[in-house]
This record gives sequence, structure tokens and C-alpha cells, in this order.
Amino acid sequence: MSSKTTGVIVYIVLLLFVIIAWFLATHFALPTFKSPVTTPPSNTQNTSNTVKTPPKNTITVIPYIYSCNNLMLDFPDILNNSGASVNEQCNWTGGNLGLWVASSNFSFEHINLIGANGKTYINQTTTYTCPTFYSNFTLPAGTYNIIFKVGSITSAPTACKLALMKFNQTLIPSQQIYSFVYNGNFSTGTYTGWQLTGKGFGSAPLNITAANKNTTSECYISAPWVGYNGSYVGTTFNCGTSVAPGNLTSSLFYANKPFLNFKIISPENNFLYVEILYSNNTPAIIAHYNTYNTTPQISNASSTFMNATIPLLTVQGKPVRIRVVADTLTRERFIAVGDFALSDKPEETPGILIGTYNIT
Repeated sequence: MSSKTTGVIVYIVLLLFVIIAWFLATHFALPTFKSPVTTPPSNTQNTSNTVKTPPKNTITVIPYIYSCNNLMLDFPDILNNSGASVNEQCNWTGGNLGLWVASSNFSFEHINLIGANGKTYINQTTTYTCPTFYSNFTLPAGTYNIIFKVGSITSAPTACKLALMKFNQTLIPSQQIYSFVYNGNFSTGTYTGWQLTGKGFGSAPLNITAANKNTTSECYISAPWVGYNGSYVGTTFNCGTSVAPGNLTSSLFYANKPFLNFKIISPENNFLYVEILYSNNTPAIIAHYNTYNTTPQISNASSTFMNATIPLLTVQGKPVRIRVVADTLTRERFIAVGDFALSDKPEETPGILIGTYNIT
């Protein structure tokens, strides 16, 4: 054989040997190929700590916090809010606020006012049916949490159907017509609920209890004040210092009883009188009194209150106001009034009414 033929035979033998060895090892299985593994960079963070960027159309909502001034929370639907409560927050820049409250036909209303420091600034419960001034208070600047609760309904609906709380600095909650003469005896020591015109009635009612204890301040004439049920009266006397005219006008109330009874001191004077006004402030009734005109006459008439009555039959059922008018500059011709209350019966002292005019 030639050397060329021998080489071919050797090549074939080697090829057969390789094929036999492959069969014995794999049974002719084809090899598999894996994708290369990519190792993350060494600075890759743990996914649990990764901050995710929101999609571009995501909207972040920030809750709006109201100012504490003029903030009002209420339950107008008295049938579906028995025993309800509400939480609210408000911001305040610091300073004085007044609190008004009403429980309507609920058994009570309750308010907690808590600062961001955890301090409780208001914790009160009342049963006032209609909106009533509760107190003034001072709050430092900050954010406050308010919790307002009401009890269970205890009576049929009245003229004041809102259970509410309101913070403000000057005004009575609006759109209220009371079922009684609001602050009719000035027991708050203020003219809250009454509007002052002019300077005649001063800036606050006269405390006759304190005046009677002060015998050197000219806070009564000839003898201490008598015949009054409370301690504060609306008057142009004001310890003898006021000589200015002025008017004193009540909040609206329904004339839901036939008579308005009150206490009064007034000499006969065309410029001193008491009016009943319609809701548009036009006069309905004007009444003049002379409480010095009694039988027998009393020596201390200038400091003795008499009972007075204004019949309300011509305005019964309508919303009205009281206006006390003092258009006089004479120191000795003052008027003093208070203890206003609606009644089924008159209580007027005989002889003191000297002129009543109904205006249509």
C-alpha cells in the first residue's frame, strides 16, 4: 500500500473512534447553549430601599386646613345626626377668639379644642338650644384639632334647628331668629346679641349689684337700685357719666307669645321710649313710660324698676326686634331696661304706660 492510502485508513479509524466515544458519553445528545449572566454593577442598591419615582401624571393631594376664625361646624340634619361627632383642624395666627355654641334639639353639645402640643384649650359641654355666646379665649399661633359631638335628640324641632359651634371675633352666627329674647337680662355682663347705636348706653350694661355696694361713685340716685331680677341693666345712666344719645337694638326673635314683659325706669320724656320693630327695622309699636307716676308715689323713683308690658297681638308669630331709644342729652332723664321676656300674661305696673302707638 502506498503511504497515502495508509493515511486515509488511519484518519477513518480515528474518526470512527471519536464517534464511538461520543455515543458512549452522550448517546448523540446535542449540546445546549446558555445566555451569558450579566453581573450588576457593584453600586446597585437593594430594591427594598429603592425610591420609586411616580408616573408623571400622579397628583399629590395636600389636605386644606381652614382658618380658625369664622370656622363653623354644624349638624343641620337633626333627624340623622343623633349622637354624631365630627373632627376638624384649623390654623390660627394667634390672638383672641369667641366661641358660639348651640345644641338644637340634642341633649347636649360637646367641644374639645386641642393644640399640636397636646394641650386642651377648650373642654366644654352645654345644652343651649339656640346659638349662644359661650366664652372668649386666647390661642397661640398653631394648628388645632377640634372634636365636636352632640347627644341624642330629646325634643321636637324648634325655631333653632342647627346644632353648631363657631369661632369668630365679633358676630353672632348669622341667619338666626330666636324663640326668645336673646340676652334679655344682659346676664353675660355684655350687650352680646344687641346692637349699639351712639354712645348713650355705654359699651356694656351697668352692674347694679356692684353699683349698690359703691356709695361714693354716683352709681345710683338717692337710693340703691331695687326691683330688678338680675345684676346687669341696659341704661344711659352709667353712673351718671353718660349724657350722649343712643339706641339699643335686640336680635330678631319670634313674637310667639302675646306679651313682652320687662323692667324699666323712665321719666316722662318724648325722647325716651321702647319700640317693637319688624324684621326690616320699621317700627310696629312705640311705647312711652313714666315710672315716676305711681300711686302712691315713691321717694326713690329714680332707682326703682317697674314692670312694663307691650302687647304683641298685632305682630304675633312674626320675627321682630326690640329697640330702646334715648334721644336726649339731659343727665337726669335717663332710661334703664332689662329682664325682657315673652309671656302669656301681662305684668305691667298700673299707670306707668303713657302712650302706645301701633304703626301699620
